[in-house]
Amino acid sequence: MANGHLKSFTKGSCTICPIGKEDPDAWYDPLSSATCESCTIGKFRSAAVGPCTVCAAGTYNDNDDSDASLHSECIACAAGKHLSDDGTATSFHDSEDDCIVCTAGKYSDSAAHLCIDCAPGESAQKALRSYRTGKRNILLYHC
Repeated sequence: MANGHLKSFTKGSCTICPIGKEDPDAWYDPLSSATCESCTIGKFRSAAVGPCTVCAAGTYNDNDDSDASLHSECIACAAGKHLSDDGTATSFHDSEDDCIVCTAGKYSDSAAHLCIDCAPGESAQKALRSYRTGKRNILLYHC
């Protein structure tokens, strides 16, 4: 039985968990408790089959809510930031703080896995935007 499915003990068939949820024990134990649970932070599930997967490069999911709709996709890092890990560990995709601000002389679009060097003669000294996140002011640069 594939992860993301439930075994209905009364009917002897599988039921698909809704998008954003999975049965984490089904892969290891087909006779598991048969409950669908929301994906953990740093993961998502957008397809009707398969397990929750770690967010891709340039994205994160910091939702620890049980609302499955919050786990159906990952959130893109803002323009001027990047996240290079390509889904190897949830700990790299579980917070907006995992998105790293590009250094001076580089820029990125949203959901970027890396920052790009400015063209020769251009500089990233002008602020694209400044915003407040938590208790910090973040200054984003663009060429």
